[in-house]
Order: sequence, then C-alpha cells, then structure tokens
Amino acid sequence: MARAASCGEACARIWWRPAEGVSLGRFHRRAPDADPTLERRASGGRAVPTGPGLPAVTLVLPEVGWLQPAGPALRPDQVLNRSLRPLLAMLRGVGVDVFYPGRDLVTIEGRPVAHASFTLAPDGVCTAEIHCAFTQSLDSLGRLLPRLDPDGVAQVDAASLSGGATLADVGILPEPALWADVLEEPLSREFGCEVVTGPPFTGTEAAFFAGVSEAFRGFQRERGPMPGGCASAAAIGLLGAVEACARLEEGFIRDLEISGDLIAPFHTLEEVAGVCEGQNLRPAALRRCLLTVMSKPRNFALGFDELDELIARVA
Repeated sequence: MARAASCGEACARIWWRPAEGVSLGRFHRRAPDADPTLERRASGGRAVPTGPGLPAVTLVLPEVGWLQPAGPALRPDQVLNRSLRPLLAMLRGVGVDVFYPGRDLVTIEGRPVAHASFTLAPDGVCTAEIHCAFTQSLDSLGRLLPRLDPDGVAQVDAASLSGGATLADVGILPEPALWADVLEEPLSREFGCEVVTGPPFTGTEAAFFAGVSEAFRGFQRERGPMPGGCASAAAIGLLGAVEACARLEEGFIRDLEISGDLIAPFHTLEEVAGVCEGQNLRPAALRRCLLTVMSKPRNFALGFDELDELIARVA
C-alpha cells in the first residue's frame, strides 16, 4: 500500500481482527515480549481495542492534499475530519445518528463509537486509520489492557474511551463483510482509491512495511519500557495520556523520549528529542527548541499543546 501511495495512487483496506486485542498508537511504549495481540500501528493517537466486532479501515494516500484537492491546504487538525467523511456518510445512510465533535472520536449521544488517527511518513505519504464499534465497544480497552499490558508499560488513559457505544446498541447489526460492501463506494468516490477487503497482513503497519516481517517486528520493538536511570513526567492531554522521559546529567537533557496518546508525523518527536539533547530544563530554552522543529513543513503534534512545559517537569 505504501508503494502504491508513493507512486501517486490511493488505497484503502477494510479489515477486522479474528480475535480481540489492543492496537497501540505510533508513540506508545510496548514491552518487547508483549502478547502479540498488543501491537503498535503506524498511525498515532490513542490505544484502541481490536477484534471481530471492531472493523477498521486503513487509508493510505500519496499526500494530505489528496483529501482536499480543491481549496486551501488542510491543517493537521482538519485531516481526521476529511478522513471520516465516508464513514459518517455510510452510517447516516443506514439511519445512525452519529456526530463528529472534532478531535479523534465519532459519537452516538455523546458515547464514542468510532476512533480515527493518522500519521505522515517522511516522504509525505499519509496513513489514516478508523476503528468502528459494531458489537465490541471501544471501552473494552479497559478490560483488555490490564491483561495484555499487566506492567503498564504503555502510557494509556484507558478511561478516555469509557461509556462507549456500539452499532448493535442502536439496532444496527451488519456483518463486517456487509459493512465493507457498503463503505467501499463512499471511500472510492470520496478519495478515488482502490478498496480491498480482508484480513491485514502482519498488522495494519503493512501500509508502511509491505508485510516485511523483520521490519514489522523492529517497529514493534520501538519505544520499549522506560530505560533505567531516566526521570519522567506525565499529563493528560486532549487525546489521553502523554509522557516525557529523559536521563538528566547535571540538569541537562539526554535521550529524551515522548510517548503516549499523540498524533504526529513519523519523524517529528524524534526531531524534538534531537534539538533538546544537551539542553537544560528551562522552559524558555525548551520553547525555542519546540519552535525550531514545529516551524518546519509537515511537523506538528496533536493531542498536547504544552510539550515544552511537560519536558521541563522531567526531574
């Protein structure tokens, strides 16, 4: 899928997991020996449950501009709005009164029923992913995460998806395959993309790794448990929990890592870590570092607006 997108084609895969699990976002920590049903996906955002009752769409586009070819360029906070339009149209077309209040969740009467996330690769390829609760609620995260991550390696605000709804709650009980058939047309019409249905490869990250197993396993090993000798600070942001950790040498930052429920390009948080290396914890200095990174094209971080203040609290 990534190869097609880099060649100027848009692709979408509609899929569902045969067994329940949890999908971590791009920037969550994950134990290297974790249960394989606890996996890291390429797109960022919250940790969400997966399973046969939670069908998903992985959308891969050559660039963000594909979502809105006419008109002004999309801001990062507008990408999910555009990505969700086919799903919203499909659900409203079958009589479901869904609402998209912004950010990353779609709701029914204020209860989350779908989640969306996205990321950008260094070459600009955009991957968006949507999970929709048919018969398994998003709040099953609170039940699954303690079993799959008993040591709490992933910094996750599981309560952020509590009270979730399902389409079954409102009397809609389509089979995932039927849902795929209904969604294919609006996806194809809205984004001009080829749509395929079926199980993912070794994970939805195949959008980036083309099913290469070692590359996929390496991706899963990224952002492992917090290294010994590090200090950390955590806070709740717009999408959930965010953590900054680093080694401190006489008050100077070494090996900074930012993890948790964030949406950002593949490279942005690593660039933040790079410019903060060797800096002290003064907020003004850290603010200048963040500005250096975020002023570059394609760089952003959605979900937490005070990264400089969070890093300054590491002690």
